[in-house]
Amino acid sequence: MGGGGPMFGRLDPEQIGNWNRTLAVTQTYGDRLLARSTDWDADERSSLLDRLIRGYPSYSYILNYRDLAEIGLPVRLLDDSQAEAALGSIPVLLSDKTLIRCVDTGSDGVAGLAAA
Repeated sequence: MGGGGPMFGRLDPEQIGNWNRTLAVTQTYGDRLLARSTDWDADERSSLLDRLIRGYPSYSYILNYRDLAEIGLPVRLLDDSQAEAALGSIPVLLSDKTLIRCVDTGSDGVAGLAAA
């Protein structure tokens, strides 16, 4: 007998279907957003979305500016006055219904924002 029998018995087909639908919706909405905001063709959009959706260890993984530049998104660091203005607005964004939080992206000391 195959060694995978007990493992397959633990899979929930309904949950797998839900995950598949969620990934398909994510791909569709991402494609729509990129089609409206870039001049990328369908293959370029699909490649980026595939990397974003499937290429990171978890959805809680925080992408910093280097990650975003590496996958082809146009990014730049804020100058001092822009960073001060952005970080000054953080208390307004934070509440009991936090949608955005300030995070430290690494040893380079560059702060970023991430969905909470």
